[in-house]
Amino acid sequence: MDYLVSPSVLNNDTITVPGDKSITHRALILASIADGESEINGYLNSDDCLSTLRALKKLGARIEKINSTKIIVNGVGLDGLTSPEMDLDLGNSGTSMRLLAGLLSGQSFDTTLVGDNSLSLRPMKRIIYPLSLMGANIQSDRGFPPLTIKAVRHLEAINYEIPIASAQVKSAILFSALYTKGHSVIKENNITRDHTEKMFSLMDISMMKKDGSITIKGKQ
Repeated sequence: MDYLVSPSVLNNDTITVPGDKSITHRALILASIADGESEINGYLNSDDCLSTLRALKKLGARIEKINSTKIIVNGVGLDGLTSPEMDLDLGNSGTSMRLLAGLLSGQSFDTTLVGDNSLSLRPMKRIIYPLSLMGANIQSDRGFPPLTIKAVRHLEAINYEIPIASAQVKSAILFSALYTKGHSVIKENNITRDHTEKMFSLMDISMMKKDGSITIKGKQ
């Protein structure tokens, strides 16, 4: 069978590509614990990102959608999150659950993270273990959601080598490390995407990267 392929006509059109889901999650979280107003452009208007946005609003962040790709976040500061009145339903978003577990592990209030039937079957031990080493008190159903994260007085800095390549595990530890009093060291044997570290730098969060390790000082 023969096919006839005709050349297309090139136009000088402008194409806007969708935002990145991984970056959107992290930008929402960091803007919520920053001081003052942040503007997020290129927000990905997806169900997963909306799960993170709604959860952060229930934790006290003031978030306004200007349009489908632009968000204004009025952050509450590192210690400004407040206890939600209900469980945080994260739908089908595993990224939301893993990243928020890191963020919430150092808070002075209890939070329960829940999801749909699919999310409830996804293993969370890979984040529960390192966060527990830091002093987090996370209750689960044999390592599966829902996760109940209990209030703690403080977290301990950690020196941890991530056994698998996972940017989500790394980011969960980095968010948790913000609430320690010492210097945490996270070692990666397999380098993963560095969205969180780049955003830390943009927000003047001091850290050092060398030979596959990240050193970060808590309570900045």
